[in-house]
Formats: sequence, C-alpha cells, structure tokens
Amino acid sequence: CSSDLYTGISHVVTPSHMSGKVSCEVIKVSRLDDIVRQAELKKVDFVKIDVEGHERNVLYGSDQVIEEFNPIFFIEFNALCLIAFRDENPRRFLEYLCDKFTHVYSIHRGVPHLLGSEEQRYHFIRNNLLGYQRCRNNLVCLNGDLELRHLWYLPGVEEKIDSNGLRYVGDVTAFNSEYGSD
Repeated sequence: CSSDLYTGISHVVTPSHMSGKVSCEVIKVSRLDDIVRQAELKKVDFVKIDVEGHERNVLYGSDQVIEEFNPIFFIEFNALCLIAFRDENPRRFLEYLCDKFTHVYSIHRGVPHLLGSEEQRYHFIRNNLLGYQRCRNNLVCLNGDLELRHLWYLPGVEEKIDSNGLRYVGDVTAFNSEYGSD
C-alpha cells in the first residue's frame, strides 16, 4: 500500500507497522464536506473524529462544514498514533487545532478544561505521552462562545475564571496540578 495522504492503519502496532511491511486493504474515503453536500444535510451540530492519528486529514476535508454549520468537534487526541502512523508532531497538531478553533478543551476525568495557554498545552502533551491515559485524550473543539454546561450535566460544578481570565468548568486546582499552574 502506498502511504499517500488518505491511507489509514489500525491502532494495533506491531513491528511490521514500523517497518512499513503491512498488509492493507484499499477503502473509499470521502471528505466530510462531500458527504454533507451529497446527503443534502441542512444542519450539522456535532462531529466525532477518532481515526488513529489522521484527524488533521478529516479536518482538511471539513472546511465547508465548519464555515457553514460551525459544529462542535469531539476529537480523540492520540500522540502515539500521530507519531507512528502520520509522522506528525503531537504539539504541532495541537497548535493546528488551537489555530483552527477559537476554543479547545481537554476532557480530564469527565470535566472539560480550556487549553488556553502555552503552559497548559505543554502539560497536556506531556500528560498525554506519559500519563495514565496512555496517549489518548479527548478534545472538544469549537468556534464561538459556547457555554459548556449545555454539553455536560455536572451537578454542583460551576464555571470559574482563573487568574489569567481563562474560563474553566470544574475543579481548577485539580486541573492546574496536572496541567500546570497559573
């Protein structure tokens, strides 16, 4: 199989994956923009992406959907897959997400946290690579100001503002101890 822009591979890594000697099957791939147009969808609110390191490719094919519908994206962030299957630097991919979307939140222990500063992004990447999540974290990415309480029902959890003016939902102290402090 060629390793062109739209090839994929399983998340099960064997020595043959790293050597490039992998059996593969050719499948048809369509851009999200094309799928939405062909289906004549009038509304797209939510998109989940979990494609083992190929998330950027999905987003490349979603520009019209983002512009027209401005959906919320729920994206698996898997540093191992980004490195092993796409030869992509996880930090660069996170920077790409932060440039593409006005708000990028990590989901940590079920609570969303805005990745608003370079320090928080650094600690997120470090914990993604070395932490208990084993290279997998979920991100919620969106444009515009959306109140996260519309997405998560968290009894007793309220919005907080940190000393940098960044908005959080949940326990800021717990987040800062794992993703860096103010």
